[in-house]
Order: sequence, then structure tokens, then C-alpha cells
Amino acid sequence: MIEFDDEKDGSVSIDLCAGEGKMLTISVESSGEIYWALHWDGHRDHGKHKMQKRTWVGLTDEEMLDCLTPLDAEAKRLPLGFKWFAQAIEAKLKEKHEN
Repeated sequence: MIEFDDEKDGSVSIDLCAGEGKMLTISVESSGEIYWALHWDGHRDHGKHKMQKRTWVGLTDEEMLDCLTPLDAEAKRLPLGFKWFAQAIEAKLKEKHEN
């Protein structure tokens, strides 16, 4: 049996039950900490892990051009409007990533 709990504070927990006396609980906190607890045939263990915050890496002009290629296979450079649009999307994604 698997149970998912999505809390109002942004944390998520998952309970995996493999029969009587066999359970694994994993909780991911909104702070990025992961807690786990294992109960297996009378044995117990637990721990936590702090996820590393990743550094934001934006797209290069070449990567933006790669995104344009499926729309315009003959594009050799970024149209000015496309680059501004791509940078606006990047800025919004960066903002969401940092919060």
C-alpha cells in the first residue's frame, strides 16, 4: 500500500507499506530536507538529508537558437523579439526557482 500526503506548508510525505511490520516513510519538507524512517520486522532506522540548492544557470544564445530550430529550421541567428521573449521566460523561471 502507498499513501501520499500533501501538506499545506508545501511538504509531502509518502508511506510505503509492504505488509505487517514493514514500512518506509519518506518526507520532503518545503525547506528541502528529506527525512526517512524504516520499520522492518522490529528493526528501526531513520535519517535526514539536506538537498543542495542548485545555482541558476541560464540559457546561452546557442541554446535559445536550438529551441527555435523546430519552429524555423533555417534560422541562423536569434530574432530580436524571440531573444527578449526567451529572456522574459528565463527571468520568471529563475524567480520561481529562488522562491
